Amino acid sequence: MVKSQQSPQTDWLVAAVQRMLKPIVKLLVGRMACPVAVDLLKEAYIEEATRQLIDVEGRKRATKSALALKTGLDTRVIAALEAKPRSETVTVADMTPEASVLHAWSTDKAFVDPKSGQPRVLHIYGRRGTFQNLIMRYAGRNVTCPTVLASLSAGGNIEMLNDDQVRMLSPHFDSTSQQQKSAIETGSLALEHVGRNAVHNFSDEVDDKSSWPQQTRLGRNLSPARLAELRKTLDRLLSSQADAVETALQSVAKTQAEDDEGRSAGVCAFYWEEPDQPR
Repeated sequence: MVKSQQSPQTDWLVAAVQRMLKPIVKLLVGRMACPVAVDLLKEAYIEEATRQLIDVEGRKRATKSALALKTGLDTRVIAALEAKPRSETVTVADMTPEASVLHAWSTDKAFVDPKSGQPRVLHIYGRRGTFQNLIMRYAGRNVTCPTVLASLSAGGNIEMLNDDQVRMLSPHFDSTSQQQKSAIETGSLALEHVGRNAVHNFSDEVDDKSSWPQQTRLGRNLSPARLAELRKTLDRLLSSQADAVETALQSVAKTQAEDDEGRSAGVCAFYWEEPDQPR
């Protein structure tokens, strides 16, 4: 069998996609299950393909056939996501396998006390009405009890009563702190803005006069012992420049006499570091 190989025409794009997706995946792992993220990606593909067909190509509507050609998705998938967008149907139970397990433990009659309506104390192993059975039904057959027990214990959701019984303490699984939530929200906005810049500047209609400013500076072989000092220096430098940028933005704000449609514009400045790759 001849092993398929990528060509120069695809290598660069595969590498670029990996660079873009890896930081996003780092934010999502443990917080959103991959199938949910994939559905949201499909939805974004359909939305952008629809925009291109109508706004760019001037078509009156985006047919399922044209969308399938643009996205590579089956028309049945397209129809399903158009009728019921995944972004509008994601529940807490969908977010992670742990959340799904806790939700089922709180709502499935097989795991709830019929008198109190509360989650039962479960034996860990066994075929029916056990924690093992709960895991198999709601986390997947390839996920083991010890793995889920460790995760839920670390999150403060359960406690072991003995070697063979477990009790739920909290039905709410949340692997993200408030500080992390704020960082993710801020980071997602930064990624969106960087993406807008890249998409605009690679457009065929953009020339030197209409391109959006983009500046990057990179330092290599830096001393790890002096990075804390560098961060403080750059923070002061970026803060002073941010004030100047804000003044420049406000200088072109619309006057009351102008009735044309306004625009929003902004500048993102951020610091990053990583180990130097061996040469």
